[in-house]
Amino acid sequence: MQNIINGGIYEVDLHGLHDSEFFGNHPCLIIQNLVEREIYYIIPLTTYTSERWENLRKFYCCRIKSTNSIARMDKMQVRHDSCIPHRWFSKYKILYPNPDELNSVYKKMLEYFTLSMEKSQNGYRKYYEHYNNFIKICDRFFNQFQFDNFSIFHMNFTKSDLIATCDINLAKFITFDDIQGVFRNYFDYHNLVVRYNEITNKIIITVKINDVKVLTLKKQYDIIMVSKG
Repeated sequence: MQNIINGGIYEVDLHGLHDSEFFGNHPCLIIQNLVEREIYYIIPLTTYTSERWENLRKFYCCRIKSTNSIARMDKMQVRHDSCIPHRWFSKYKILYPNPDELNSVYKKMLEYFTLSMEKSQNGYRKYYEHYNNFIKICDRFFNQFQFDNFSIFHMNFTKSDLIATCDINLAKFITFDDIQGVFRNYFDYHNLVVRYNEITNKIIITVKINDVKVLTLKKQYDIIMVSKG
């Protein structure tokens, strides 16, 4: 006899930690992984009310009339079968949605994930474009020493540091980790500090003056400044 069968409503410990998550044991539809047979995709269910349905239907949730519930595709998770002990009992009875209802849920799930992947793909494409543009701008300054546009980076050499600043809009579609990663391509990370000033909306890059790249950068910078002077 199988302990867990592909399909149907099971009790699942959802381990919710945030307000947007479900907490504790909860009724869920389960879908077995194609390859890892101990792994299941789970779709949490919530009790149907007309008010709740009006709020959730726009999130591509699906109503299951026979169990008086709503399938929350937007809350889908992945769980090991150890978190799925047995079928869900409601008032000492097991709930059995009919196959046509499950088919409707699966179709809605495919629609939800197709739209989610399209949104993610478009978002990543935009991010990747801005990330590469930021790299090109930095490369012109810190690798090719083309100081032709000081409105992008303002550089100041002190006795101990190079301090370079730029507007946050130059990198507003990438993360702070990305920004740090880009500058680590040019400077030793032991000598580098990157921070963001919320008041001025500026990214501030500080590098020790004894960094090999800074020494070369300052030499080229001084030559160009003397030439322009």
